[in-house]
This record gives sequence, structure tokens and C-alpha cells, in this order.
Amino acid sequence: IYANWRDAWGEETTQSFCTALQTAPPLCLAILGNRDQWLEEAAKQGVTAVKGEISSHAVLLPTGTHVPSLPGFAGGAFSVMDQAAQMAVLALHGNHSGTLLDICAAPGGKTSLLAHRFPKAGILAVELNGKRIPRLKENLTRLRQHHVQILQANGLQLPLPDQSVDAIILDAPCSASGILRRHPDAKFLHDQQSIHALADNQTKMLAEALRVLKTGGALIYAVCSIHPQENEHIVEDFHPLRQQRLYPSQHHDGFFWAYIQKT
Repeated sequence: IYANWRDAWGEETTQSFCTALQTAPPLCLAILGNRDQWLEEAAKQGVTAVKGEISSHAVLLPTGTHVPSLPGFAGGAFSVMDQAAQMAVLALHGNHSGTLLDICAAPGGKTSLLAHRFPKAGILAVELNGKRIPRLKENLTRLRQHHVQILQANGLQLPLPDQSVDAIILDAPCSASGILRRHPDAKFLHDQQSIHALADNQTKMLAEALRVLKTGGALIYAVCSIHPQENEHIVEDFHPLRQQRLYPSQHHDGFFWAYIQKT
């Protein structure tokens, strides 16, 4: 993995984020309301928290913070999601009021932020793994996201007609190379061959998502991987209008997203 990254970005850049990948990540929340008010309430309760630097919804807390005891937990004031992942949802602009599709939705962080940003839209959360759906339902219930419907389906074969969806977030299965500090065993679970297999699957999922997207609609392709094979190499033939790779840092995970408009 190191040699792959070094050849792509150089030794100095790679060393910097490899150091970050060896440190415990902070707890990051996506505040689904007024962030400043939440921080004031947290301070009254003696909770140490600071604003995230890249997401307007993000709040960072010390590693190991007990989430259910935080202010507003029971009332759905926030979801747990790294601010790099939040950026993929924030990349979707506009006043969407049609059908928005979140593919590979569990555990529901991106779904909840999507539903918060577009309350007039019909959110359809697609998840294949039946064992993850109860957690998805539980999170959406706590967050009061009642206009979200859950559909158990394979992202490679969506049970939806052509051009039936207004916008899509595709959080594709990946090697998790950007979040190795959260899943350190992941670096032993994939090699070049498996990365190519993942990339092939990601390309097929992207093509299937575009099938159901309306002409003129927007699609966000997102992965918590920083391998070029799962990033630019996937989207280059689809001519993204914007894209961003976030290297792992002390304050956020490694992540990649691209904004594609169907023409």
C-alpha cells in the first residue's frame, strides 16, 4: 500500500498522512441544527468540543466520548459521521424536492444529513445487507427522519425504472484505505488484485446508478478510499464537474467524492 501511495503522491505527502493513520481518530458529529447553539449547550455540560474545519455541520470531540450522553442525542440533534464523509453530502447542491437515492445507506449518517438538507424531497435509502437495516432504521427513527423510505436491494441491480430518480449519492463498497485508523485490519485484507475487483464493482454500480438517474440529474460518487484506482480512475470516463480527495489528517478521514451530472 505504501509503495502505491508513494508512487502516486510522493514520499513527503504519503508520510504525513501515514502518521495521521496511526493516531486515534476524534469523534465527529454532524449537527442537524444550529451548530453554535449545540456547542454552547455542550459547554454547559462540560463537554469538550470544537467546530470541524471543512464541514459546516461538523463538531469534533475527544476519542472515546460517550455518544448517548451528549446533548440532544435522544432528540435527534446529530448523527455520528466523519466530516470528510459529510463533504460528499454537502457537494450536492440545489433545491431538490423529487426523489433522492442513497445507495449503500447503512448505518445512515449520509442519509440523515441528506434528509436534513432536503426536507421536501423523498429520500430512498438503499441497503443490500439485511443485518445492517435494523441499525439504519434505529438511527433514522432517533433522528426523526420520517420522510425516508428504506429499500433492501442490490446497488448493481436497482429495482427502479430508467430515469426515475432526481439525484443520487452512491457510497460504494471500497477498500477502506482512507479509514485505516478506524479499521487497521483493512490493510491486511486487500491487495492489488482485490482493489481491481473492487474498482470493477464500483464502475458497474456507478453505471447502474446513472441508469436510474434522470437526464440533468446529479450523482455524487463517494468512497472512503484514497487509492487512485478507486477514485479518479473510476470517474474519469464520466467527466465529473467537481471532485475532491481528502488525505487522512488529524481532523478527518481519507475520502474521495466526485460530482457527476447526467447529460
